[in-house]
Amino acid sequence: MRRESGKRRDGRELLRQKLNYLKIFKIAAGVVISVALAETAGLNFATSAGIITLLSIQDTKKETIRIVARRLVSFWVALFLFAVSTRILGYTPWALGAFLLLFSPVCMTFGLSAGISTNTVLMCHFLGQRAMEPEQILNEFLLLILGTGVGIVLNLYMPRRTEAIRGLQAEIEERMRLLLRQMAKRLGTPGADGDAESCAGDLERLRQLLERGQKHAYENMENHLLADVRYYFRYMSLRRTQLLVLERIDGCLGRLREMDAAWAATGEREPGERDLRGGGLGKSGIGAEKNRDGAERRGTGLEKNRDGAERIGARSEKNGPGLEKDRNGVEKSGTGAEENRFGTAGAGENVSCCAVQSARIAGFLFHTGERLHEYNNVVGLLEDLESVKAEMRRDPMPRGREEFEYRAVLFQILTELEQFLLLKREFVRRLSQEDLETFWLGA
Repeated sequence: MRRESGKRRDGRELLRQKLNYLKIFKIAAGVVISVALAETAGLNFATSAGIITLLSIQDTKKETIRIVARRLVSFWVALFLFAVSTRILGYTPWALGAFLLLFSPVCMTFGLSAGISTNTVLMCHFLGQRAMEPEQILNEFLLLILGTGVGIVLNLYMPRRTEAIRGLQAEIEERMRLLLRQMAKRLGTPGADGDAESCAGDLERLRQLLERGQKHAYENMENHLLADVRYYFRYMSLRRTQLLVLERIDGCLGRLREMDAAWAATGEREPGERDLRGGGLGKSGIGAEKNRDGAERRGTGLEKNRDGAERIGARSEKNGPGLEKDRNGVEKSGTGAEENRFGTAGAGENVSCCAVQSARIAGFLFHTGERLHEYNNVVGLLEDLESVKAEMRRDPMPRGREEFEYRAVLFQILTELEQFLLLKREFVRRLSQEDLETFWLGA
């Protein structure tokens, strides 16, 4: 039922995107106003002003202004080339053909293609009148100014999309948190079922949200003539790149599942040993960890400070306004079954190294999902990831080819997670002080 309602909602959203009712109204009103003004001014070919208005109304303010500027520049190029063509070939269809052979490549070369159709129509007026007198040139110029001017004025009003973008941001981040938790579940989060379904459906839904978000962010950026709102577009680009990383992690999880199935078919238990994951991890003691105050922590992925307070969203002056950094220490795993901060054990003699590493990375996946939000500079998460890598380096060497291949895929997942976090860190580093104050501290 939820999927069906989601599909209906997506269908309605797609219909709204295909039918831009505001643009339809602007086109209809603009054509009427332009033709009426041209007739009132006594201009010849008054209906051409309406056509120019129709072609000038674009989806954004900046695009409309760019189109108008290109048409004005190309108008003078068209006048010169048409005058040359008619001087040589007279006011004949051959002159019009020669004009287009010259005018079209010039416009394409210099990025003035938007002026080809509009100015060809205006030049055809000279061909019909068989003359290019100053008053006729002025008539065509006024038609162009009137038509484009009405288009600009009507496009000065554009609805703000900031609230819609903020709503999409919240939905995108919630979807990403869900995906990271699902991936942790598939890999074997302590206390969770390791047989979760593939994330393909959620990845596709996230992709659709990001496409909508990037479209809205681009239009919002193009509709602000003075304010700099490129932040939203860069944010959506960041999340789209991170989506590619999540897709690669999903592929790695699929390969692990295939390797587990192959080992299960042979009746052997290594290296994809699953009974050491989940809630019953036997002697490893995975799934329950004590904090400094002796309180039990059950795989929530949340860290506590010495006073028992959650340290999510804490900010560090060292990293600038709105930036956070975790300062908790890392509990090292020994040669036995010591627990680390993610509720996973070190590789002891009676514990499968593949199972321990799987649970360790799954714990970090879950931890990352809990900490993912727009205002996190991921410094603390990168430090946590380094501690996981250090623990993996202390584990025993693989005992055979199959275990080596399995652990290689696990390490690839960890590498992809590092890339996921480095993308966010680079995004934060590129934020200006004005961006931080406007979009982070001022949010």
